[in-house]
Amino acid sequence: FLEISGGIELSYNEVVNGLIECEEIIAIALGGSRSRGEAKINSDYDLFCVIHDNYFESFRNSFREFLENIPCILYAAEAFYLEHWGYLFKAIDLNSICYDISIISESRIDEMSIRSTNVIIKDTNELYQYYIKHADDDRFLISKLERQHLYDYCTLFGFERNRFWKASEEEDYWYAVRCLERMKNYLIRC
Repeated sequence: FLEISGGIELSYNEVVNGLIECEEIIAIALGGSRSRGEAKINSDYDLFCVIHDNYFESFRNSFREFLENIPCILYAAEAFYLEHWGYLFKAIDLNSICYDISIISESRIDEMSIRSTNVIIKDTNELYQYYIKHADDDRFLISKLERQHLYDYCTLFGFERNRFWKASEEEDYWYAVRCLERMKNYLIRC
């Protein structure tokens, strides 16, 4: 696998080794700017993990704890389900290096945005080998996908804005905060 050496990036190797050793993870690939050779000093690591179907739900429920048990990881959290990524987890290590780690079940791997530039780290059944070889890099261009969904994001923002005002009027501040969080996500998408 792609081994990074030198300085604080040694923790990347520790994270990857932790993922490789996990038997439930049958495939791992590095994506994003790191796999394309376009990373900047503060770029995060985008890791895509495929989980055996039989273990997926229980693994997903305990994945945050799994990540936090890797010695160099300071915090981890499940972010949300992200179209073309799967279930996205965020992690940060002791050196402030950020990781976006996506997990998806084996039967849903074709939903992931696997590109020809992804670097295979682990590939038990040659899953990634197949998908990287047959990758349509333009299929998952963020700019193209976001334009297709712009109207939907604007509409969803409007719905959440209405819910926010109603929750505020009813003094349901817990729900109002949830609405604000969703509004923020839709606004970021727009």
